[in-house]
Amino acid sequence: MNAGRAGPAGPDRREETSAELHRISAFVESFQDRCAKRSTVFQWGTALWHDDFPLIWDLNFLRVERSDGDLSARRLADTAEELQGQAGLEHRKVEVGDAVIAGRVGPGFEELGWSSESLVTMVHRRRPHRSVDTSFVTEVGLDELAPGLAKLVRTMPYGNDAEVVRQLVERAAVTEQAISVRHFAILVEGEPVSFCDLYLGDGIGQIEDVGTLEEQRGRGFATAVVSKALADSFANGSDLTFLVADAEDWPKELYRKLGFDEVTTSHSFLKLPPDGAGR
Repeated sequence: MNAGRAGPAGPDRREETSAELHRISAFVESFQDRCAKRSTVFQWGTALWHDDFPLIWDLNFLRVERSDGDLSARRLADTAEELQGQAGLEHRKVEVGDAVIAGRVGPGFEELGWSSESLVTMVHRRRPHRSVDTSFVTEVGLDELAPGLAKLVRTMPYGNDAEVVRQLVERAAVTEQAISVRHFAILVEGEPVSFCDLYLGDGIGQIEDVGTLEEQRGRGFATAVVSKALADSFANGSDLTFLVADAEDWPKELYRKLGFDEVTTSHSFLKLPPDGAGR
């Protein structure tokens, strides 16, 4: 595993962070574009769709890439209503990566009754607090991973909808077609109980979809699978490894202990479908 680095302070660190964010943004947007089946450019960005997975909100959304004088929550909501409504989608989702733009439109979305989600992007920069045993983590194929993934999804608030579960599990095949992916898991009696993915490309590694079955939590499994993915990222030549975590949830504390630092926050604004289906 990369030993980490203390890094420069002051202006040098700000320049390094800016360069990292530029690379991460390009990496993520390229990945999103390759996952989409079609896209449409609108005034402030790009609308992306995957018609085979209409219940997967992360595959069907408006990505805000720029702002101008008439940008507002109302105009974005109207654009989402037009574009996503024409596509037959029940949900409306707008992603805003720029914190300044998010701060500008966030109050308006709240007034419109939309929900919001904040995600922190964390870059690996430091040594972990302690060494981690990853000898019991194994790389698996998608077929081997799928049963554990389906079991985990069924425990989520949206997991009582069989079609949502199917789409979320089968979405993994879309990811594999879009980017180089490695799956890491801990197996108990041959079944995956804790797992994560590693996306690789352009000297960058992204650790994604970290999950542990509820009955197996508290045993350090998530720490082990993330540590294994991190080591593999460096072994594959990545000079930048990052992950994205819910700003309001506890896993980001685990990632800090493994040497990840928060570098930016992105925001999503969502109008839930009438029946609440999807994720």
